[in-house]
Amino acid sequence: MQNLWLEVFLGKIGKYFILFVDRYYLYILPLVIIYGVFLTIASLNLKKIKRKVCLDIINQVNHLKNSDSSLLNNSEQIIENIKIDWEKFIKLYSFFPYVTSQNNLWVVRTNVFNVRENILPEKREILKIICI
Repeated sequence: MQNLWLEVFLGKIGKYFILFVDRYYLYILPLVIIYGVFLTIASLNLKKIKRKVCLDIINQVNHLKNSDSSLLNNSEQIIENIKIDWEKFIKLYSFFPYVTSQNNLWVVRTNVFNVRENILPEKREILKIICI
């Protein structure tokens, strides 16, 4: 009866997949848990770098506000005046060689391009950070 229900709702391939998982779950489950921990550590690595980059952007905007208040009216000038040293942030705050965003199931190496693409895909994202 169980095989009939599996075949009706999942088809033959689905039935064989369920039976495979049922037979070998003791080998599959530890791999899934290890990969989940790996993804969690990579995600925390990106969050730590992102937090420090956001703090640096806010500090730079406050410094710009104190030095020249005419810049605050033009968001394009603010974006152009903010400089982010990505390599410094990666060297100082990265504790794991991989990063991933929260909604990804794949990791990438921690380098300038990947971190910049995950944190600030466009320069206009800076405006979201500083709430202009």
